Amino acid sequence: MAVKSAIALADRLFAPSDRPLVVPDTNALLFNPDLEKWRFSWAAEFVIALVPSVLSELDSHKINHRVDAVRGKSEKLIRQIKEYRRRAAHVNSKLTAGVPLVTGVSEILAIAIEPKMELSLPWLDVTSKDDRLLASVIEVMRIHPRSPVLLVTRDINLQNKAEFANVAFIEPPDPV
Repeated sequence: MAVKSAIALADRLFAPSDRPLVVPDTNALLFNPDLEKWRFSWAAEFVIALVPSVLSELDSHKINHRVDAVRGKSEKLIRQIKEYRRRAAHVNSKLTAGVPLVTGVSEILAIAIEPKMELSLPWLDVTSKDDRLLASVIEVMRIHPRSPVLLVTRDINLQNKAEFANVAFIEPPDPV
């Protein structure tokens, strides 16, 4: 079994690069929730990777946010993610295996990964949502070593922290 694991790891390390993975924060999703219209000029194809910390924050916003519009957008996004799960199940798959959004352009993928804060950057604070997301992005980079991984955020302080951590970041595309 250890040999199979080592071979799988070597295959991932030395295989051609995969499509870029973009990991949006909650605010990026709320800013432009129409994921099927997301485009990046630098990538013909890409994968939108959802991590648990973002889904948890969406759930919290759906219930607790003080602004009605944010609660509504959060609930709509959660229903939209449910629809992606339904699409996956329709073809005997799961969201964790990836679901096409636009054929030949984008896919959405749920990555069930919690950050290993004790193994991450020592200055990250486990109680900070931004720091947990940044640590999650670093974990995504570890499990997808051949894929470019970028954080998608408009949050300037999170962008600053990403720069400190040498994590590439971009802003979400403007809504059309």
